Amino acid sequence: MRWRRGRRRASPTDSRRPRVSPCPTYEHESGRRATTLNIAGVTVNESGGNGFIDPGDTVKLKIALRNYVTNPLSAHKVDDVKAVLSTSTPGVSVLKARREYEKIRPGETEVNTKDFVLAILPTFAPGTPIELVLTVGGGEHGHTTLLQTLLTGTPSTTTLLRENFDGVVPGTVPAGWTGSHAGGTNTVPWTTSNTFCNTGSNAAFHQNAADGPGPGAFTNTRFERLFSPLFVVPGDADFVTIDMDVCYDTEDDPNFNILAYDGFLLRVTDQTPGRFLRSVLVEAFEDEFKTGSFFHYPKHFPRSGNLAYFEDMSAWAGDSQGFKHVRVRLPGMAGSTAQLRFEFTQDAIATCSDVRPGHTCGVMFDNLVVKSVKSVVP
Repeated sequence: MRWRRGRRRASPTDSRRPRVSPCPTYEHESGRRATTLNIAGVTVNESGGNGFIDPGDTVKLKIALRNYVTNPLSAHKVDDVKAVLSTSTPGVSVLKARREYEKIRPGETEVNTKDFVLAILPTFAPGTPIELVLTVGGGEHGHTTLLQTLLTGTPSTTTLLRENFDGVVPGTVPAGWTGSHAGGTNTVPWTTSNTFCNTGSNAAFHQNAADGPGPGAFTNTRFERLFSPLFVVPGDADFVTIDMDVCYDTEDDPNFNILAYDGFLLRVTDQTPGRFLRSVLVEAFEDEFKTGSFFHYPKHFPRSGNLAYFEDMSAWAGDSQGFKHVRVRLPGMAGSTAQLRFEFTQDAIATCSDVRPGHTCGVMFDNLVVKSVKSVVP
């Protein structure tokens, strides 16, 4: 399909240039407006009653559509929304494919009142993702195609790593956990604390402090790492999950939504014998990553020429305002020996207390659980 800017067309006798909107909309080649909708969430109700999509189930779906354009210069409601659901996944058929939605105003979300319905054949292989295609459009708008993946199978889990840090005294880390200084004039290792974020229990902790040895503020910059014990993922695992609780209060920029300067992030290192050792950002291969109700990390670091600073990374940073639960799902790790690497970095200039006076600054994680998951027939 071809798309063109929506603009006033000059008539054959009009010598003036066509006037372009300062915030142009985009039109389908048919002359209709683009459909500014995306999928905001999917609710699954399956006939098996166990909360998972299994062979032989009938699955009812509520698909929430959101009108994501809110800029008043280009936002518009989408009327008479019609949606058609399809899938090419073997063993899945769509029983109820066509549904309608009420008009969806800018920034609002609507859900289909009548369910979409899928039939999962008895021969369906549990663990196979169901790839859905939803074609939507309506009124004066063109059609657009939205994609959604449904996970299937009843999970059978094996715990690979569990740590709540309560087995050691504050100020020490458990056996098998090691720190590594990656950059900066002074070395400030990860440790544990039972006071930050009003936790009351011990947790992994790194302070965010202007504590460089000097002279000058630029010796505050550092990059410190905490490595978990190794764990082995079974060869038949469909995916690995990481659950933990994080709390952080670090320097960010209140003038921007996502800009921060100090914080921490997570990488997974492949330590499988015979493979090249590499550390991979979890967001590079996850298919689920949430921090509380927020998808992905909440902040991002700027670029920097300082080799002691872990630049241009997304991270847990800013003010979490208490603990947030993190959920990560990682496919493609079957048969691997892996390690978690928690990476803290801070720049030279300031800490959270310069942005929020009186705050205690640092980062923390606790209640870490890593599991392998295999889908089985119940």
